[in-house]
Amino acid sequence: ATGARMPRASAAPGAWPGPLAALAHAYVTMLATRPHATRSATAVLMFFASDAAAQALAARAGGHPRKRGGKGDQDWARSVRFAAFGGLLHAPACAAFFAALDAALPGTSPATVALKIGVDRAFFAPFILAAAIAWMQLTGGATPPAAARAVRARLARTWLLSCGVWIPAHVVGFSHVPLHLRVLYVNAVALAWNCALSALTAPRLLLPVTSDDGMVRVKGAGHRGK
Repeated sequence: ATGARMPRASAAPGAWPGPLAALAHAYVTMLATRPHATRSATAVLMFFASDAAAQALAARAGGHPRKRGGKGDQDWARSVRFAAFGGLLHAPACAAFFAALDAALPGTSPATVALKIGVDRAFFAPFILAAAIAWMQLTGGATPPAAARAVRARLARTWLLSCGVWIPAHVVGFSHVPLHLRVLYVNAVALAWNCALSALTAPRLLLPVTSDDGMVRVKGAGHRGK
């Protein structure tokens, strides 16, 4: 159990336009009845979309994502792997973390929100970023030692970049977004975050190619990493 308080199905915003209100009502209903499956399915869709968009941005900037038997420049297998990470690990981990954080630090005062952000940045963010790097390395064909080297090479820089997005995002999320909708909010911000990261570092840092030592590297990145 995540500890999140589930809303009634009627809690969807009635002031929204008809189609949006109906969609919100359906989503809140699914959250109330099948919270884990709903969060994971949402993460799968958003993570797939974010990686596909990141690749498209990188290609437009002059990169050429590696093809794996598909058509065009998109590496759809990479998007599927990233989507699997979102559904299998990211969504459940976020739900559990946010529930535990709200239980330990209830309230939305500025001091409480600042403390929650500090806990997130110090503990959860390094874990989930390291897990994402390792997942994409291992599912992309890297050996475990090579995946560990990739985590060491990329984690600090990725964490620093993420602070510019997630600190202000969490100010809003911890202050105003209900717990049962927070994973959805995080997934929505993650969609923009992954695209922004691509725009900031493309084409060199988001185009993986496998080197002879078994590490899935990024084309032209040298020692800097993702």
